[in-house]
Amino acid sequence: MNQKIYLVKKDPAQVGGNIEWIQMSGTEFYAFTKSPAAKGRYFIRLTDDISYECPEIFIEASYADYRKWQKEYDAHRYLKEQEKGFETVSADMPVTSDSVLLDTIASPGASVEDEISNAMEVRVLLQKIQRLPTRDRYIITASYLESVPKSGAEIARELQITKVAVHKRLKKILKKLSDLG
Repeated sequence: MNQKIYLVKKDPAQVGGNIEWIQMSGTEFYAFTKSPAAKGRYFIRLTDDISYECPEIFIEASYADYRKWQKEYDAHRYLKEQEKGFETVSADMPVTSDSVLLDTIASPGASVEDEISNAMEVRVLLQKIQRLPTRDRYIITASYLESVPKSGAEIARELQITKVAVHKRLKKILKKLSDLG
């Protein structure tokens, strides 16, 4: 049984059900990912649910599929990290003679998954902000992230530029943050 399988599209432009795959060794796959031919190509790592074939499969995917996989993978890693020191119990576990744990912990608010997803998105956004140049980082932080956000006029006075320049720069920064993907 193979420990890992590496699958790369023969033609990266192929989509749908008629895709021809090239199976590579680990060494070939590593070399391929470092080559110019791999630029703009994305790979996902499948585990657990495929153990009947091998423990891991690395397979080429579209950018959209890669992003979806990455989001699920990040959520899975986050949950694994958070569960350290906790014991998993069934929601059907009796708490009293007439109720179960699910009745006790049910919440009409946002789901745990939504809260985790939001927290992860905030963490990614903060990482993107940290990569901005100092001046841009200051403008975005002062505008949105301080406990008492500053107005465009206040930021303009501090940076000795016009209020219009602050707003134009802020617009460019927000566009840049959304493009950093």
